This record gives sequence, structure tokens and C-alpha cells, in this order.
Amino acid sequence: MGDKPWEVMTAEEYDIYRNNKYKNENNQDADGKFHAENEALRKKYGIEDDSYSYDDLRYQSAYGINPYDNAARQNYRNIGKIRRRENPYKNELYNVADSLKNFKYDPESDNAFSAYKDAAIREGTAQRNKIYSDLTSMTGGRNNSWATAAVAQSGNATAQKIADIIPELSEKAYNKLLKMYDVRLNQYEVEEQERQRDIDIELEKYDNNVKAADAYRKTSQTEINNELKNIRTTQEIEKAGIELQYLTHQEYIKLIMGELDIEQAKANIEYRKAQTAKIYGNL
Repeated sequence: MGDKPWEVMTAEEYDIYRNNKYKNENNQDADGKFHAENEALRKKYGIEDDSYSYDDLRYQSAYGINPYDNAARQNYRNIGKIRRRENPYKNELYNVADSLKNFKYDPESDNAFSAYKDAAIREGTAQRNKIYSDLTSMTGGRNNSWATAAVAQSGNATAQKIADIIPELSEKAYNKLLKMYDVRLNQYEVEEQERQRDIDIELEKYDNNVKAADAYRKTSQTEINNELKNIRTTQEIEKAGIELQYLTHQEYIKLIMGELDIEQAKANIEYRKAQTAKIYGNL
């Protein structure tokens, strides 16, 4: 997000960071202690680079951690996690797709074919036995060429019947696999839509937090600037000719913060000087 140190650090830690930068740039960091401290602070606040010099930092004032920046960073991390989330139906969908692509019907591994084959063989055996019995009875129970030929023909019919069912069962098996693919595809797409919905929610939160963070920064900086406008520098006070030794500590703070008017400060000082002179005059 490109956070600046003064935008996210607490005032106390920003002062440490700024002072460390000064010492580092002025060859006062022989053992690298101050550089290491600043690296730790950048890591703590998620600042990726060290592009700001002491001159960049010296005139900036930190106003503490921006809570919306932290929230936006969390939204960004959440989006990454959601994008990496594995679709539980992905492998199943790919497996079914591969099965369709390389489909080859094996009747011997199909329970439906095995059941049909067993039934056809039982029916054919019963039919052959009946034919054989009927034809041999005509010759007093003796075997004959008619009976043998008829039984062989019946066996061939059974085998053909079994062979004829294979295309039908193959088509059914393919259609069953195709329906399974449709089901898995639907599950996969629903999961992907859910994932995208979660991403969209986090993206909306992220955008809102980024906007809120910018507004927070502008508001906070404006407040700081307004306060800085009221703060008088030592040079301004000296130029006004104010004798600070005659002011109380509380008056001095108020003078610096702009809460005490310079003319009023001068009046207070003149009064105290007059009172002091009066006291000494009575001694």
C-alpha cells in the first residue's frame, strides 16, 4: 500500500525511527544498531522500502497508527487466502473429464453386463437342454445330427444375443459418466461463484477502508497543521523581546502553544518587574 512512516507509526516510535535515520546518515551507526532498529520498525508496520531520507522525515509529524490502513491490509491478505483456496470438486471434475476423453467400454468390468450375460447363459442353457431333449426323444433317446446341430445353433444365438447388448450397455455407461460430469461441473462452478463472491466482499471492504484511511490521514494531518500554526517558535518569542525568566512554566507553555497573547505576556512581565522593584524598594 506504500505507507509512509509518519502515517502509520506512533509518535513515539516515529521519533525513534527519525532519530535513527539521522544517526545512520551521519556515520553514528558503526555497529548497525540504529539501522537494525529501523528495519524492525518497518517490518512491524508493513513498510516495504527504505526510500525516505532524514530530510524527508524531519519535517513530518506522526499522528499514530491509522486503523483503516491495518484493516485494508487484512482485507488484502484475506483476498490472497481466498484465491489460494482449493476447490474441493476440482480433482473429481478433472478425473471425470479424463474418463470421458479416454472412454473405452470394458464389458467384463460392468456389473450390468455380467448380470445380463449370466441371465442369457442360463436361459440359453435351458433352451438348449429342451431342444436336445425334444429332438432325441424322436429317436428313442439316442443322439442324432439334428439334435447336435440344433443345440449348436441355440448356443450361437445365445452368444450373439450377449454380443448385441454390448453397444447398448456401452452407450448407457458413457451417458452415466456424462451425467456425472455435469453434476461435478455444476458443483465446481457453484464453488467458484462462492469464492468470487467472497473475494468481491473483501474487495469492497478493502476499497472502503482505503478511502477511509485517506480521509483519516487528511483529517488528522489537518488537525496537526492547525495545531502547528498556533505554536510559536523560540525565535518568534525572542524577537518579541519577551523575558522568559519572568513567566511561570504554565504561562510559558501557553505562550508556545499560542494560548497566551504576546502582549498579555509582556503585560504580565512588566507587572511582575514592577512588583519586584517595589519589594526591593521597601527593603
